[in-house]
Amino acid sequence: MIHQNLLDEPIVSFRLGSDEDDGGEATFGGINPSSYRGDITYIPVRKNAYWEVALNKITFGSDELELENTGAAIDTGNSHNLLGI
Repeated sequence: MIHQNLLDEPIVSFRLGSDEDDGGEATFGGINPSSYRGDITYIPVRKNAYWEVALNKITFGSDELELENTGAAIDTGNSHNLLGI
């Protein structure tokens, strides 16, 4: 899609559905501003193979678990084929 110049920007964004009736949303070529509130924070990818990012802490309510040298895969499928990378 990128190599064929089919996207306005080299961005694919996803919104997870909130319940059974909301299947979520995939936006190709940008971000749908009506799908979120607040600011978007960009973080570097640790492993390009499956979009792994650093995971430093998990918070649930007032409980926190500090993590060291841990990653989390943020992936909705095979993005390399999807984007034509």
